[in-house]
This record gives sequence, C-alpha cells and structure tokens, in this order.
Amino acid sequence: MMCGCLLASAAELRRLLSDKKTYLCTSVCAELSRQMRGEEREIEGLRVKAMHLPRRTPHSVAAHAGYVAMNIEEYREYCLALGEGIEEKFPFVKFKNGEAVLVFYVCGHMFSFFDCNEFSVVSLKCQPERIVALREQHTCIGDPINESKKHWIGIDPTTAPDALLKELTRNSYEMVRAKYNKKRCPHAQ
Repeated sequence: MMCGCLLASAAELRRLLSDKKTYLCTSVCAELSRQMRGEEREIEGLRVKAMHLPRRTPHSVAAHAGYVAMNIEEYREYCLALGEGIEEKFPFVKFKNGEAVLVFYVCGHMFSFFDCNEFSVVSLKCQPERIVALREQHTCIGDPINESKKHWIGIDPTTAPDALLKELTRNSYEMVRAKYNKKRCPHAQ
C-alpha cells in the first residue's frame, strides 16, 4: 500500500495506467518521495517513479485577500466526484514533457487536463460564445495548453476563485457528457 495521497495503492496505479510498461507515480507523499528520491522502484510488478507535485498551502494566497487556492488533490477529487463514468489517465507519457499531464475523461472524451508538475493551468472545454466574456471578466482565464482557443480555455487554479474553477470544470464535464447519447455513453443522462 502506498500512502493515501493521489494514489491509494499500486492497484489504483495499475488502473490509471493503460500501458503496463509505463512508470509514473503521482503521489505527493513527502515520505514516499524522500524514500525514492526520484528513483524508479518496482511496486507490484509496475515500474514506478516518484514525482513531486506542488501542494498549495495556506501561504499560497491569491490576489483576493485571504483567498487560498484549491490544491491539486482537492481539484482531482472534485473532478472525480462530478458523476459516474469519469476516468483519469496519463495519455501523453510518450511525449516530451507530457508524462505528467493528467487528463479527466467522460464518455471517453477529455473535459479537463493539467500538468501535475506545475498545476498552473487547467485546460477546460467551454462554449465559444462564453470564452471572450470570461477572459475579459477574469484575469485568471487565458489560453489552454495545446488545444483550440475557440473551444477550450485555460484557467490558473492558483489565482482562480474556487467557485469559478468548479463552475467551469462542471460546465466542461456537462458539455462533453451531453454530446454523447446513452448508446455511446451509458453514464450520460
């Protein structure tokens, strides 16, 4: 059993990784990171490499007085709790600088992703008619990472109000889920 950070066990690691040859651990546990010191280890037949993920502390205060940014663990839990059929994967492990990009899927299609090493931009699907207004109203909203600026936005989770980040994430999830009928996605309603 790995400690209870982002990954509760090697079984969860196995579930997250579709390619068994890939090694990646998104644990933010300081003890595990200290023990592994960035080295690879074998856990239940999988090659695992410790990666440091940034934690937001009470000192990570956004421009809003007294506001504490949502941390990476809280955001992950929020995404997974949006509804049934949500999957999380690291699909870009074969690309340079892509091995730490965590993607959330519903009905087999992306609705949110971010780089676990930085957690400075969360890319979300958005209605094209809302994008311009959102960018004008909120300085925390900018361009997405490697996606169309017409259909996606990037939001800085370190400065965005939690309510805005949650609303835009739910909107992205619902847009993708609604696009697929019950035949293609049994979790869509």
